[in-house]
Amino acid sequence: MSAFSYYAEGEWNFTCDLCGAQRKASEGVKTWNNLWVCRQHKEARNPQDFVKGVKDDQSTPWARPEPQNVFVPSPMCTLAGQTAIAGCAIAGCSLPAVNSPLTFPPFV
Repeated sequence: MSAFSYYAEGEWNFTCDLCGAQRKASEGVKTWNNLWVCRQHKEARNPQDFVKGVKDDQSTPWARPEPQNVFVPSPMCTLAGQTAIAGCAIAGCSLPAVNSPLTFPPFV
Protein backbone atom coordinates (compact mmCIF):
# COMPACT_ATOMS: atom_id res chain seq x y z
CA MET A 1 0.00 0.00 0.00
CA SER A 2 1.41 3.36 -1.06
CA ALA A 3 1.97 6.20 1.36
CA PHE A 4 -0.44 8.30 -0.75
CA SER A 5 -3.32 5.82 -0.63
CA TYR A 6 -4.96 7.61 2.26
CA TYR A 7 -8.26 9.47 2.13
CA ALA A 8 -8.20 13.22 1.79
CA GLU A 9 -11.43 15.09 1.15
CA GLY A 10 -11.55 16.59 -2.36
CA GLU A 11 -8.28 14.88 -3.37
CA TRP A 12 -7.51 11.98 -5.67
CA ASN A 13 -4.42 10.05 -6.56
CA PHE A 14 -2.45 10.56 -9.73
CA THR A 15 0.68 8.95 -11.14
CA CYS A 16 3.63 11.15 -12.11
CA ASP A 17 4.30 10.89 -15.85
CA LEU A 18 8.08 11.08 -15.32
CA CYS A 19 8.92 9.01 -12.27
CA GLY A 20 5.74 6.89 -11.97
CA ALA A 21 5.26 7.71 -8.30
CA GLN A 22 1.74 7.94 -6.91
CA ARG A 23 0.89 11.34 -5.43
CA LYS A 24 -2.15 13.33 -4.39
CA ALA A 25 -3.58 15.71 -7.00
CA SER A 26 -2.70 18.80 -4.97
CA GLU A 27 0.99 17.89 -5.30
CA GLY A 28 0.88 17.53 -9.09
CA VAL A 29 1.54 20.24 -11.62
CA LYS A 30 0.91 20.32 -15.36
CA THR A 31 3.95 21.05 -17.52
CA TRP A 32 4.12 23.02 -20.78
CA ASN A 33 3.96 19.76 -22.80
CA ASN A 34 0.76 18.58 -21.01
CA LEU A 35 2.35 16.11 -18.59
CA TRP A 36 1.18 15.80 -14.98
CA VAL A 37 4.29 15.52 -12.80
CA CYS A 38 5.45 15.88 -9.21
CA ARG A 39 6.52 19.37 -8.15
CA GLN A 40 10.20 18.39 -8.14
CA HIS A 41 9.96 17.30 -11.80
CA LYS A 42 8.46 20.54 -13.09
CA GLU A 43 10.73 22.23 -15.59
CA ALA A 44 10.52 25.61 -17.27
CA ARG A 45 10.05 25.83 -21.00
CA ASN A 46 13.16 26.73 -22.96
CA PRO A 47 13.18 30.42 -23.96
CA GLN A 48 14.39 29.44 -27.44
CA ASP A 49 10.91 28.04 -28.11
CA PHE A 50 9.58 31.61 -28.20
CA VAL A 51 12.15 33.15 -30.57
CA LYS A 52 10.56 34.73 -33.63
CA GLY A 53 12.35 34.84 -36.97
CA VAL A 54 13.07 38.13 -38.69
CA LYS A 55 11.71 38.41 -42.22
CA ASP A 56 14.55 38.57 -44.72
CA ASP A 57 13.23 40.33 -47.81
CA GLN A 58 15.79 39.79 -50.57
CA SER A 59 13.77 41.22 -53.42
CA THR A 60 15.10 44.20 -55.33
CA PRO A 61 13.47 47.59 -54.73
CA TRP A 62 12.84 48.03 -58.47
CA ALA A 63 13.67 46.17 -61.66
CA ARG A 64 13.41 46.59 -65.42
CA PRO A 65 12.58 43.92 -67.95
CA GLU A 66 15.41 42.45 -69.97
CA PRO A 67 15.72 44.26 -73.33
CA GLN A 68 14.98 42.47 -76.59
CA ASN A 69 17.91 40.84 -78.33
CA VAL A 70 19.29 42.91 -81.18
CA PHE A 71 20.99 40.90 -83.88
CA VAL A 72 23.44 42.80 -86.07
CA PRO A 73 24.04 41.02 -89.36
CA SER A 74 27.65 40.10 -89.87
CA PRO A 75 29.37 40.77 -93.21
CA MET A 76 29.27 37.90 -95.66
CA CYS A 77 32.51 36.03 -95.33
CA THR A 78 33.79 35.04 -98.73
CA LEU A 79 36.72 32.90 -99.57
CA ALA A 80 38.66 35.99 -100.62
CA GLY A 81 37.68 37.84 -97.44
CA GLN A 82 39.21 35.19 -95.19
CA THR A 83 42.72 35.93 -96.33
CA ALA A 84 45.24 37.87 -94.36
CA ILE A 85 46.06 40.06 -97.36
CA ALA A 86 45.42 43.69 -96.53
CA GLY A 87 43.28 44.64 -99.49
CA CYS A 88 41.15 41.51 -99.56
CA ALA A 89 40.47 40.75 -95.85
CA ILE A 90 37.08 41.45 -94.24
CA ALA A 91 37.04 42.40 -90.56
CA GLY A 92 35.89 39.47 -88.42
CA CYS A 93 36.37 36.98 -91.27
CA SER A 94 40.12 36.96 -91.93
CA LEU A 95 42.27 34.13 -90.65
CA PRO A 96 45.95 34.88 -90.12
CA ALA A 97 47.13 31.55 -91.54
CA VAL A 98 45.49 32.10 -94.92
CA ASN A 99 47.83 33.99 -97.31
CA SER A 100 46.14 33.49 -100.63
CA PRO A 101 42.52 33.87 -101.61
CA LEU A 102 42.86 30.59 -103.50
CA THR A 103 43.85 28.45 -100.48
CA PHE A 104 41.30 27.15 -98.02
CA PRO A 105 41.43 28.10 -94.35
CA PRO A 106 43.05 25.56 -92.03
CA PHE A 107 40.71 23.25 -90.11
CA VAL A 108 40.59 24.14 -86.48
